[in-house]
Amino acid sequence: MNNRLKLVTVDRSNRFLVEEFCASAKSSLETFRYFDNRPIDIIDNHLVTYILMFSEKPVAYGHLDPEGNKVWLGVCVAEGHRGHGYGKRMMNALITYANTNHLTDIDLSVDKDNKIAIAMYNQMGFTHVQKNDKSYFMRLKLIEER
Repeated sequence: MNNRLKLVTVDRSNRFLVEEFCASAKSSLETFRYFDNRPIDIIDNHLVTYILMFSEKPVAYGHLDPEGNKVWLGVCVAEGHRGHGYGKRMMNALITYANTNHLTDIDLSVDKDNKIAIAMYNQMGFTHVQKNDKSYFMRLKLIEER
């Protein structure tokens, strides 16, 4: 990672970084609606939450959120910072965390019209498992269940 990029693990002491990200992400939040109906302190329930900083500004967000027998992945790159590989860097960090912590698979949902994200998820090895009128549900198989 270049010296202007830094991956930060978010916890209670620096959760303000998530608020900063949400305040600056602009149109990116139209397709990443995770915080629409959730308080910021939901991150206390995450397995991991990351913010990617560029020159001390939050440019990408990512989390792994356990829910029942699934772990949901969420990623968002702030408006004006797309096309620099930040989403892929975030995905790699989350997948590395999942592998290191022996997760068997990761799930995500993505709007059907978010072609760039879908292409990235396919490239990262996610496959379609379900769909509804608005979204695809995708899964990455990490290891075989024991």
